[in-house]
This record gives sequence, structure tokens and C-alpha cells, in this order.
Amino acid sequence: MVLLKNIRRGDDYIEADYYVEGESPCGHIRVRLSDGECIQLTFAPGHEYSTAPSHAYGRLLELAEMDTLPEESRVYWY
Repeated sequence: MVLLKNIRRGDDYIEADYYVEGESPCGHIRVRLSDGECIQLTFAPGHEYSTAPSHAYGRLLELAEMDTLPEESRVYWY
């Protein structure tokens, strides 16, 4: 599970802090909306080989389609 918080959208990007399994400290991800490229990624310490950033990336692309962003969003996978 990954929890996205502090979700923000700019002119051509969407970004969020992400928490693996809800733990601190967090990582950070920013995605450029014009081409879907991840332009900034700071791994959550201790989770450098986790799949959490890819799940956060996918959710950010989904959230970018919304008119109003939620305060936080969770992603679950098996």
C-alpha cells in the first residue's frame, strides 16, 4: 500500500509525497503532464527497490484527470 499526501498540480505537473505502508519518512514524486514523464523522484528511505513509486506514478496520472484533487489517496495492490 502507498499513501499519497500533499497532492499538488501545477501548469504542467502533478506531484505528491508518498508513504510506503503509511510509514515515515516519505518519498516524493513529480510527473510532467504533457508527456507523462516522471521528472522528479526521491525514494522513501529504506524502500529504494520498492514498487511503490510506480504505483504512485499511476495514481498521479489518474488524479490529474480530476477537476478537484483529494487531500490524500491510497493505492493497494497484491
